[in-house]
Amino acid sequence: MPNSILNHEQVFATAFKKAPEGRALRAHDGKSLKVNEALCTLFECSETELLTRSFHDTIDPIDQQSSVTFFEQIMNQKTHSTKIGLRYLHDDGNLFWIHISASLVIDEENMDHYFITHITQAAKYDH
Repeated sequence: MPNSILNHEQVFATAFKKAPEGRALRAHDGKSLKVNEALCTLFECSETELLTRSFHDTIDPIDQQSSVTFFEQIMNQKTHSTKIGLRYLHDDGNLFWIHISASLVIDEENMDHYFITHITQAAKYDH
């Protein structure tokens, strides 16, 4: 294999961009740092729109505390990664369920930088 294919950053960027499910790199405050096309399609938004919103602002108010708790558990390193189902509030006012899997990206010096999240639409979520 050519060295360019083995370049970790290139492999990650391609896997992120081409993933069939929604993916996002999220800052601790819920702002998206990077999103893929599948996520834009799922939320019916442009990349620019998703990058200007806080993830927590798009969650149904009923689920907002669950969303905050979900990410806090990962940040407090109570779990390496976890999953949750939440109701997403679409711009037109309609709600739909999403499944989120998230992990905290930590460097060699044990500094956390961002979350990587995988998001898919769900018919319903059983808690």
